[in-house]
Order: sequence, then C-alpha cells, then structure tokens
Amino acid sequence: MMPAPLFSLTPAKEASVMQPDFEMYQTLPDGGAALMALEEAAEAHYFRGRLDEARSGFLAVWEQFPENWQQWQMPGLFVTDRLRAIAFRQGDYPLALAWSEQVLKVGSPKSHKVLSDVGEAHYEMGDLEQAFEWFARAEARGGNRTFKEMERRYVTFYKEEKARRSKPAG
Repeated sequence: MMPAPLFSLTPAKEASVMQPDFEMYQTLPDGGAALMALEEAAEAHYFRGRLDEARSGFLAVWEQFPENWQQWQMPGLFVTDRLRAIAFRQGDYPLALAWSEQVLKVGSPKSHKVLSDVGEAHYEMGDLEQAFEWFARAEARGGNRTFKEMERRYVTFYKEEKARRSKPAG
C-alpha cells in the first residue's frame, strides 16, 4: 500500500536566491543542531543498510524543514535524494520517481545523474518510452559520463533503443 503523499507533484515556485546552508540552519531555534543530528543518524542507518530506519530518519528531517525547503539547496537535495535512493532500493519505483521530482525541484535539472535516476525509475515501472526520453536527456547533459554511472541493463536498453530509432523505416 502506498503511503499518503508527502508532497505535491505540481511544480514548485522557483526558489528565491539560495542562502548558504549554514545561514539556513541558523534560522532554526537551536541553530540546526537537532536537525543535523537527526540527519546524521539517518545517514548512519543508510550506510549500514538499515533502510527502514534510514527512511524514518530522513522523513523526520523532511518534516522539520520549513515551507521554503527548496531554498535549502544542499540539505534539501541531500534528504530528497536519499529518500529517492531508499525507495528505489526497496523497489517502490513510483515513490522513487516522486522523490526524483522533488530532487529536480531543489537540485540542478542539468545534472545527468538526476536525469538518469528518473529514467531508471520509469524503466523499472515498465514505462520504456519515458525511460528512453529521460536517458536521452541525461546523455545530452552528461555525454559518455552518463553511461559510466549507470547499470549495464539501462545502458544496453538505451543504446539498443537509440540504434533502433535511428534506423530508417522500411
């Protein structure tokens, strides 16, 4: 069963000028110490492979972000990307895709890695047309670097499909 949506999938308003992360933390009552400790604990769970605990920890961090979380470039990008990775590793590809969309709101949509992550989620959900389109965007941004960071099955799919589409009909 899919959890209740944590966020809207409609595009966020463009964040105003990003503040340095340390300034963002300083806007919190304790200077961000509690939030950073929670984030560090979640990260420790993630690296130990305790994904349920990591997800709970990162969700707790997410819930404490202020409404203007998109301005929290690095913390926002880090937390949303970890939640994306956890969902992907646990096989919840629709949720991984939803978190990928959040990563794109905070992170650089020019990042080939973020674009290929979206393609991978579409691939795993069986939406091969969208997977191809996102992999093509990733290749356009990252060139051959894109393929060095992708699993072989995704690269094989993309290159075979690209070759098939480039052949003249007939």
